[in-house]
Amino acid sequence: MQWLEVAIRVKDAGSDIMAEVLREKGAVGVSIENVNKKVFDNEKEWPIGENQYEPDPNDYMYVKAYYKYDENTNADIIEYIKKRVSEIELMHLENINFGECTVSAKKTDDKDWANDWKKFFKPMHISDDIVVKPSWEHYEKCEGEIVLEIDPGLAFGTGMHETTRLCMQLLEKYLKQDMTVADVGCGTGILSILAAKLGAKSVKAIDLDPICIPVAQQNAIANGVQKKIEVVEGDLTEKLKGKVDILIANIVADPVIEITKSLDKVLKQGGYFIASGIIDTREQDVLDAIKTKGLKIIEIKKEKVWVAVVAQMQM
Repeated sequence: MQWLEVAIRVKDAGSDIMAEVLREKGAVGVSIENVNKKVFDNEKEWPIGENQYEPDPNDYMYVKAYYKYDENTNADIIEYIKKRVSEIELMHLENINFGECTVSAKKTDDKDWANDWKKFFKPMHISDDIVVKPSWEHYEKCEGEIVLEIDPGLAFGTGMHETTRLCMQLLEKYLKQDMTVADVGCGTGILSILAAKLGAKSVKAIDLDPICIPVAQQNAIANGVQKKIEVVEGDLTEKLKGKVDILIANIVADPVIEITKSLDKVLKQGGYFIASGIIDTREQDVLDAIKTKGLKIIEIKKEKVWVAVVAQMQM
């Protein structure tokens, strides 16, 4: 099958924002690669834990996305992306240096990209005790570690993105034994799997994208937690019957704000709402929406331009 590959060359500080631009137009897959393609071929060379490799925010990156190749729609996709990139550059966002952005496009085949990104996905520490490893990589587990084995397919959620890491760190902090959890926009199921491994009694993993459902189910099986996790396609309010102790929403700002309208119907008193995928320019919008429902903001955690919020339903 042929695909349209669109690449934005941008400094790493602005790479996540440009990735969202590409997703806006319905990308099948999005990747962020160092322009110099720094790859560690030997597993022992790949830094992990405190020395984990972090690109310099001033390094240039390629943010690449793939769309089904169609001569009738290709030009519209490219024009839309170029327009959005220009609009974002003109916003002069504080503390974000995009550099000299360029947009390019070409036709490519499945074999060129479907597995190429895998060489950038290596075992990584999310915290001192939580490790995410791709299913095709070997990792020697240390005593006390929780290791999540993930094969993302075309779904979102590997732990490489700041928003996922933030959610995982907050889940580790707030989830207690035998809590009930709902994960909205579950993607690969990575947050649901972590919740189950941390001791959740039951997890409802929900996603609107049918591509994510078999991916999350297979990942749950690979991690031996399929009996705790129910993966369903659909909307939060349609699929979640009853209230949970923790509701996770790692999406983007507008859907998070929409979800806040239903918090009193799906979250127990004293329960936690963990929301992420929020770009810092929309932080206040999300906080205002949460406070409108009477929840108390417990913690705000940030990485680069991304924000995660923990709020508690008052007793």
